[in-house]
Amino acid sequence: MAEPLRKDESNEHSARLEYLEKLLEQSRSEYRTLFSDCPVPIWEEDFSAIRKYVNDKRRKGVENIRAYLSSHQSDVADLARTVRVTDVNEATLRMYGAGSREELEAGLQEVFGHKTYDIFSEEIAAFAEEQETFTGTTINETLMGDRMHINLKMRIIPGYEDDWSRVLVFITRRPN
Repeated sequence: MAEPLRKDESNEHSARLEYLEKLLEQSRSEYRTLFSDCPVPIWEEDFSAIRKYVNDKRRKGVENIRAYLSSHQSDVADLARTVRVTDVNEATLRMYGAGSREELEAGLQEVFGHKTYDIFSEEIAAFAEEQETFTGTTINETLMGDRMHINLKMRIIPGYEDDWSRVLVFITRRPN
């Protein structure tokens, strides 16, 4: 059994804990600033429902998620609706012509639509194959209906590899 801390050890422990909490808050603040002010469109998404789907399919004997999704396109459409956008930066709102995250979220079906299901299947397959990043190209639309060709890079944030609840998406516009 561990012995109780002496008073001077307890004070030192409290001071260390307070210092670490300040560092953590500073790190969070710096992250928020970098995320918000970055000139590149960035999304943070929650893919946890997709992770559960992949785990469920594996438990049922599906070994090749890529092939499975290719033959189950209706599942891909359903999975697309489970992705939760947890945050976007100002550059994203400008790129898609949205005044707020809520406005962008309300128009996501128009932004992505069925034309992006192939690339979405590739994203899921890459993560299912334990790749922590995915890079691809696709076509999106602004909320005004203007087509744009984009490059995207996705990354599961370290520490969230097991549940995929925090995925960063970086988007750059390509010439048409």
